[in-house]
Amino acid sequence: MKRHSWMYIAFGVLWLSLVLAVASMGQAWRGKGRVKGVVTDTEGKPLEGVTVRLWHVESEAGFETKTNKKGEWTAAFIRGGQWNIDFELPGYVTRKITVALKELGPNEEIRIQLQKAPTAAPAVPPELLDKVDEGNRLFSEGKYAEALAVFEKLVQDYPNARVLHFNIGNCYAQMGQFDKAIQHYEMSMEAHPNKDEVWIAIGSAHLQLRQFDKAVQALEHVSLEKIEDPNLLYDLGNAYFAANQLDKAIPAFERAVQLKADFTDALYMLGTAYIGKGEKAKAREVLQKYLQYDSTSDRAKEVQLMLRSLK
Repeated sequence: MKRHSWMYIAFGVLWLSLVLAVASMGQAWRGKGRVKGVVTDTEGKPLEGVTVRLWHVESEAGFETKTNKKGEWTAAFIRGGQWNIDFELPGYVTRKITVALKELGPNEEIRIQLQKAPTAAPAVPPELLDKVDEGNRLFSEGKYAEALAVFEKLVQDYPNARVLHFNIGNCYAQMGQFDKAIQHYEMSMEAHPNKDEVWIAIGSAHLQLRQFDKAVQALEHVSLEKIEDPNLLYDLGNAYFAANQLDKAIPAFERAVQLKADFTDALYMLGTAYIGKGEKAKAREVLQKYLQYDSTSDRAKEVQLMLRSLK
């Protein structure tokens, strides 16, 4: 009996070890770091209940949290390295970013704006309006799969209502299926009365897939003045900057700052682009404006060094 008891104990210890090992694998993102952020709409109003999904690239593990009434969120005890972070809220366009975070020392606060997701379907035959309204209502409630079913049934029954492919694309985009979203946006292009809106949606979806070349190709169909999302303009500017197309990056960053004066990320990149162009006076002006909104972070210290080098 004693031998059997020891066997049970040994088996129990082994089982517990396996459970702990699996649990530790699921929390491989844990470390000593910390990062916090704020999520607002495009008017600067805080958004509560935004799901913030954090994924540590190296450990292939992550977790999620939500914003409070002030739009604030915090992620504590995290490892350093590259993180993919998604921000999701029903009725808003999902935002995806990739950032490098430090485990030791402070990380910059991450400030994100979410844009309202388009819902209306233009130029729809009158006899379909009730069903379209039903689909739009479901979409605004965050019931994207149900809204998708409504719009797909309408397109199946009324093939000439091709404009509704735009609504289908919006549903797929909110569900994170950006490849399918792009397909349906393109199918709506001929029937959609606002081609700029379609190109912006296509470009935004390509950016979410990190297909920067294709995003640029789509967004170049639209004048920058037609783009009202500062985050989209910032991403477009970064795509141009990465391709060393500073003449195109600068107007995109300028437009982003025009829409959101305290957009420090855009101000920083705009100043950096001006330095790359050798336009020191404009770089100084932009970087000094940056310090009006951020004078204490690690990046602010970097900006101060940049300004000294421009004297």
